[in-house]
Amino acid sequence: RARQLNAFVRESAERGFTVTVVPADRPDLVRRAYIDALYLPDLDTHDPLLSEAERLGIPVVVNDIDLTDGVGVCVRTGYEESTRAALDLLADGGAERIGLLAEVPYTPRDEIGERVYREWCREHGRAPLVVHGDVEHDRIDRSVGELLALGVDAILSTYQEGPAIYLELEHRGVVIPRDVQLVALCLHDAALAGRLGVTHVCAHPEAAPRLMLDPLLGLLSADIGRREVHLPWELVRGSTTR
Repeated sequence: RARQLNAFVRESAERGFTVTVVPADRPDLVRRAYIDALYLPDLDTHDPLLSEAERLGIPVVVNDIDLTDGVGVCVRTGYEESTRAALDLLADGGAERIGLLAEVPYTPRDEIGERVYREWCREHGRAPLVVHGDVEHDRIDRSVGELLALGVDAILSTYQEGPAIYLELEHRGVVIPRDVQLVALCLHDAALAGRLGVTHVCAHPEAAPRLMLDPLLGLLSADIGRREVHLPWELVRGSTTR
């Protein structure tokens, strides 16, 4: 969030706009402030800020949520496509029991990863093997231990802790990728994952402001319609997959 906000402030300033941060639980501030558009990067469809913006006719920018009403831009983060690509890579490497290590769902990103994983398992006739953790309060060793107890031969992590998972597997004497393959989501510190040889999905949320501002400014002048932009992502292969 900090990287995305910093990028948003820089891009907006270059185009003559200022950024005001509004607390998620204060929709009344939207009514009182002079706002051209509202960026809601982490929300669900029942968010009071979204409802208030739509009521006032303020264009919004959202991540991975289909806009059915009002004016706005949907930013497709690539989490859905990259999750499927990672699962296909693990399956191509011979994995038959792919486990998902996911954060406790609290953003659309977390929900997307688990939803796509369960859909993929259903399509391929596999039982979903999911362990939830809390990146701020949980311990990687416990989460990895729970997955290994389920008999997984591959781990897909949306937990963003690829290097820590890799080191925990090594500490337990797991031979990677012979015993367990590993793919992890990486939103930051991709260099460390690369140095350790962790196969990872590299997403770029900080690219959202640059890509969405032109469509948003177009909507501000036209005052109608909905638009969509797609963020870049890469699946970077390392030594943790076959």
